Amino acid sequence: MSGMFVIKENLPFGENYLSYTLSEDAAECFMIFTGEASDENKVKLNQILAERYGVVNSVFGIRPAYEIVRITAGRWHCPKCGVDIVQSSADLTRFSVITADGDVMGEVYRQDVADVVQTMQLLNAGGCPVCESWDDGVGNRCSSVGWGKAEFFYKNCRLITKKN
Repeated sequence: MSGMFVIKENLPFGENYLSYTLSEDAAECFMIFTGEASDENKVKLNQILAERYGVVNSVFGIRPAYEIVRITAGRWHCPKCGVDIVQSSADLTRFSVITADGDVMGEVYRQDVADVVQTMQLLNAGGCPVCESWDDGVGNRCSSVGWGKAEFFYKNCRLITKKN
């Protein structure tokens, strides 16, 4: 699976993603939100939502109050520290941070779809979990020496073991 559908709620000063509507199919996402079955495509379903729930005058212009959007897994590269950030296509909530050598430094976890979208927007804008010391979602700060692993050695990006 390379992506999921979710209902996006457009608000006057932003947006919200309704996690409980996350689905592999646009029609199923529509059914979860409205309780009605449909075999229409995403464009038609969005027209139905706009007719039913109206529009919002937001800072981004006039938008439908609710719309079905597709979120797809991504891959980003940070030219400052050289890491790649690869989003899991299985659940979209896990972002693996990979060194130039292909070693996984760590993973960044996000709890819900709104956090996933915000993380993707930060990455699209050039953000980096390592350079900016993001929280990994489980209480560790991301850094060039890894996170949650005191024995991680960055110079050659290999785990080293302590000798007794």
